[in-house]
Formats: sequence, structure tokens, C-alpha cells
Amino acid sequence: RRVLFRSPGLGEHYTGSYHKAHFFMASEVTLWLAYAGFISYREWRKQDYKTFAATYAGVDLHGKSDSYFIDVGNYNSIYNFNAAKLRDRNLNKYYRDVDTYYWQWQDKARRDKFDQLRISSDLAHNRSMFVIGAILANHVLSAIDAVWSAHKYEKAREASLNWDIKFG
Repeated sequence: RRVLFRSPGLGEHYTGSYHKAHFFMASEVTLWLAYAGFISYREWRKQDYKTFAATYAGVDLHGKSDSYFIDVGNYNSIYNFNAAKLRDRNLNKYYRDVDTYYWQWQDKARRDKFDQLRISSDLAHNRSMFVIGAILANHVLSAIDAVWSAHKYEKAREASLNWDIKFG
């Protein structure tokens, strides 16, 4: 009822389950901090790999999609990429405007370093989505526990009511 829609831990606190309340509140704070950390790390790494690509492969960063940067990490140059797409007859992926989408890695080691930065950014994003799932699970578990705790609390209150009836 009322405890169902309280944030994690407050429903338990209302019913006097203070240890559970502290656990759910601490879980909530920890999960939100983890989410913020993963999002920040993702953005730092994203900026790092874009700067790295501009510096060592000549990438113009303006207006490029995430899939473009995946292609940059998988091929040494736009010419190798376009040749592979032509061989596969995959003209939808072909970069027709070579000047706008140009890249040419100086060497394989730098391309590998770029790909490592890009993948670490993607992993941080995936982990942030996992944390969102954990936050939702914390809310659901806390709501279920709060309703159960409220049920036990009300039952205990009813049992503790004493009647003192005197006749006469």
C-alpha cells in the first residue's frame, strides 16, 4: 500500500526494519554512484579514442557516427575499407565521400590502441546498462520486502492490542 511506492529503504524504515532499510538505501546510493562512474569513464574513453583517431589517422571528428569509429578500428584506411565493401558488393556501407570520411592509420599498433580505447568505452556503457538493471531490481526487491514487512508489522500491532473489559 503506502510502503510500496516509497524509494528503496523508506518502506522498511516505516515498518521498523532498520537494518533492511539501511541495506536498501546503501545499495541505492552505491548503484547510482557506480552508474555515474561508468558513464563518466565511458565519456572520457570516447573522447580519448576520438582524439587518438584524429591525431594518428587523420580523422575529421565532425558528424561521425559510432559505427564509423568501429570501421576506423577495423581497417587500416578508408581505401582498405571501401575495397572490402566493393568485394562484398555491400554498397550501402561504402564511403563515397572519401575526403569527409578519410582515415589512414600510421601503423597497426596505433590502430590496435585506438580499438582498445573504443572497446573500453563500449564496455563501460554496457556495464552502466547492467547497473540500471540492478537499480530496477533493487527497487522491486525493496518494494516486495516493504509490503511484506508492512504486513508483518500490521499483524504484530493487531496481536499486541489488549482488551481490558470490566463488568460491573
